[in-house]
Amino acid sequence: MLETKCHLSNPKPATKCDVRQKHEHAVEGDCDIKMQKENGSFIVQDMKCKSKPDSREDGLGACVGCDHLLPLNDTEVAYAVDVSFSQFKSPDNQTYFQVAEISRATLKVVRGHMYKTEFVIVATNCSEQDHKENCVPLTGKDQKYGFCSGVVVKDALGGEDASLKCEVYDPQPGSSFVPLVSKVVPGHPHHDLRYSNLGTGSLSSESSSAEALSVVPVVPVPTAANPIVKRSLLLVDNPSIPVSKLLPKCPGQKRFF
Repeated sequence: MLETKCHLSNPKPATKCDVRQKHEHAVEGDCDIKMQKENGSFIVQDMKCKSKPDSREDGLGACVGCDHLLPLNDTEVAYAVDVSFSQFKSPDNQTYFQVAEISRATLKVVRGHMYKTEFVIVATNCSEQDHKENCVPLTGKDQKYGFCSGVVVKDALGGEDASLKCEVYDPQPGSSFVPLVSKVVPGHPHHDLRYSNLGTGSLSSESSSAEALSVVPVVPVPTAANPIVKRSLLLVDNPSIPVSKLLPKCPGQKRFF
C-alpha cells in the first residue's frame, strides 16, 4: 500500500490522489488480507497491516535536505501547527474552525529548520466573534472538515516565517471519517494509517506495530446446488513435470519507487 497526499477527510476518490514521493519520507503499508469469494463477490474476512516510514535501505537516511518524519507529540510540531493555523481565515468569515487532528509532521534542516505540518480542521458551533473556550464541533448534516498544510521556518538568528494553505470541504453526508486525536496525544506515533479504504467498505488497521482487524469469518453452508468440493491440479501426460511448475508463481514484492 502506498501513501497518498489525500487525507481521509478528503472526498476525492483515492484513484485521483497523488502518491507521496520518496523524498517526502513516504510511508509504506504491508498488508495480509484473507478474502472469500461467494456468489461472485469477495468478502474480506480478516486483515492485518503494518505501516512504516520508507527505510534507510532505500537511501533516505543519508538524504541531505530531505523531509524526515517527526513524532506527532513533539512540542515543536504542536507549536508549528499553532503558528501556521493562526493565519487561517474562515471561508464565510463567520464560522470558527479548530484543529481536530494532526496527521503528519516533518523537519527539513537546510540553513535553518523547516517544519511542515498537515492537520485536519473542523467547523464548530462558535462564530469568529464568540469566546472560543467551549466550542463544539458540528455534527450530522452540518459537519464540515478541512485540511491544512502549514510551513514554519526558523533561521539561525531566531527569525521565524510561517505560511498556510487550507481547503475546506463541503459537508459530506454519510462520511465515515472521525478524527483520531484532538491536537496531540502522548505516545502518538509518527504516522497513523488506521483507516484505509480498500474499496470493500472495510477499515484496515495499520500502525507502526501490527494491529489486526478481527472479522467473524463467513463459513459457507454446503447445499445440493452449491456443494463444497476439493479443487485439484489438472493431470498432465508427462509425470516428470514437478508440481511446483504447475502452480501459479508469486510475482514477489513490487516496489513503487
